[in-house]
Amino acid sequence: MSDLERQLEEIFAKIDEGPEDVTNSTPRPEEVAKIVEGREPSSWRPIPLEGLESDDSPPSILAIEGTGRHLLYKGATNSISAESEAGKSWLAIVAAREQIARGHRVLWIDFEDNPGRFKARLDAVSITAEEVKSIDYVRPFEALWNARTNSSTAAHADFVELLRQGRYEFAVVDTMTGAMSVEGLDPNIGTEVEAIQRVLMGRIVKETGAGVLVLDHVTKSSDGRGRYAIGSERKLSGITGAAYSLEVENPWSRALGGVPVHGSAVLKITKDRPGFVRGGRSDLSAVASIEVTADPDGGIYFRVVDPRDTVPCPPIDLVSKIVEALRRFPGMSKSSLEAEVGGKGTAARAARDWLIDRGAIVVESRGNGSYLTLNETRLRELDLA
Repeated sequence: MSDLERQLEEIFAKIDEGPEDVTNSTPRPEEVAKIVEGREPSSWRPIPLEGLESDDSPPSILAIEGTGRHLLYKGATNSISAESEAGKSWLAIVAAREQIARGHRVLWIDFEDNPGRFKARLDAVSITAEEVKSIDYVRPFEALWNARTNSSTAAHADFVELLRQGRYEFAVVDTMTGAMSVEGLDPNIGTEVEAIQRVLMGRIVKETGAGVLVLDHVTKSSDGRGRYAIGSERKLSGITGAAYSLEVENPWSRALGGVPVHGSAVLKITKDRPGFVRGGRSDLSAVASIEVTADPDGGIYFRVVDPRDTVPCPPIDLVSKIVEALRRFPGMSKSSLEAEVGGKGTAARAARDWLIDRGAIVVESRGNGSYLTLNETRLRELDLA
């Protein structure tokens, strides 16, 4: 037994011999001095604030195109929650590609997929073989923490060494549910959610200063879903950066039928602790729109834009009907086009205006009327020809 252990045992023995209620008992000053002598200070010591550099910076990861604004905070934990197959992993890859283009390194911790499919996604968004070298991909199945002994595992040492060597600016945890499963933790128990935030995401931020993005699932039913992902609301309270809900507006998939597939989603704010993104918006306000185009050649293209600058892509079959009608009858009026396309008038008008806004339909005014023709060059640029 060491001297320190012996001293502590003697102190606790004295407490045990005292009155039954000893909750306010403390060691004598000279005993405390012996206990702390030669030890590193614990976290229960004041942190000097004088001379400390302020750290209150706007987000710098995942740019909103053409605005100079970003969505994810560096040195903090951020999250995106969505239903399965809503595109949250794809959006995280877009953020990773952006960081790689800036010369930064990325850590991807994957609890749900496999290396081959992950690599296929990188190929689909045109991340080159050279750029792939800037990504460290980890597929862990061993826990970092032993809850039974309340101690770190051997895997934890490998994890910390990885973080200290990696020099990461951005890290993705895909997904929170998978991470908690590997750790043997319950997402419905607040203290266990806090444990994974401390052991995994908190450790990444502490060791690297990277921006961490946690991907998470929401319930399939939107009724009563609110601002939270599946499980304890502690998930949201543990976010130190920004949290978002990703909602699909127009579903998209791979283009397997020989024609491009277009889709869209909206990113809504659920928490913004530093306050740079929200900008006076309420919870669940749209802060970015995601436009997706899947090409028959396997390429997938994403645009993250201001929701005020975009109109959701209309259904591709309706766009095709409009294009075919104007090819048969160039110079149609707007009302004649609606009658030719049929269906719900508001949907046809929205699709027509979407094509006009993008220059695929040219409007020529003659007299009191407006007449529509196709811009075939622009249609080809939009992969709609």
